[in-house]
Amino acid sequence: MKNNKKITRHPEDLDSVEEFFTPMFIDKYHEFRRKTKILIFVGFILKYLAVVIIWVFGSSFEIVSILICLVGFWIYFNGCASFAKLKGYRRFIGGILAFCDVLGLIILFILPDKPNKHEIFIKDLFNASDEGKNNL
Repeated sequence: MKNNKKITRHPEDLDSVEEFFTPMFIDKYHEFRRKTKILIFVGFILKYLAVVIIWVFGSSFEIVSILICLVGFWIYFNGCASFAKLKGYRRFIGGILAFCDVLGLIILFILPDKPNKHEIFIKDLFNASDEGKNNL
């Protein structure tokens, strides 16, 4: 009879971060990367769609375009913050660079990856799961 218990180890218990690179972690990391790219793309498109709506339809759709622009910026802001997290930086850096629009995104792409970026991602992953357990 097989024991199907899943053993979860905390990052502080590991000798090296390579011990934790399981298929589950890799899948979550790639899923987070995919969602980040989608957030940046959708936010960018929505922001400029609002500008096009005002340009084409005039001031009659001003309120709608402002709402679309705000939603687009919020999505873009979260995407840039998540992208900074993927590179090993604090989400705050990505959020600040989101205010620079395209220039900020270019700066995020140019910033080098931190060597311990996976360790930060693992700790954030465990902190999120620990917080969920405490709320039960």
